[in-house]
Amino acid sequence: MAPVPIEDNFKEACPPCSNIMVVGEQQRFMAAIISFKVDVDMVTGVPSKNLMPETANFFKNELGVEVKTSDEAAAN
Repeated sequence: MAPVPIEDNFKEACPPCSNIMVVGEQQRFMAAIISFKVDVDMVTGVPSKNLMPETANFFKNELGVEVKTSDEAAAN
């Protein structure tokens, strides 16, 4: 099964998702690594753990969960 259509559909259905990578070639199951949209330091290019406002709003409005960091989001 080609991973790109799965990844593209997931990102379309889940706006807080920044990146997704589906793995599992020649395995009995598939897995995915997913990252949320977070603030990035424009000078260094290093992502922070702080969720972008649109991401935090999605979690609050769609799931009823108030989170501000990727760690909090992953825990929920």
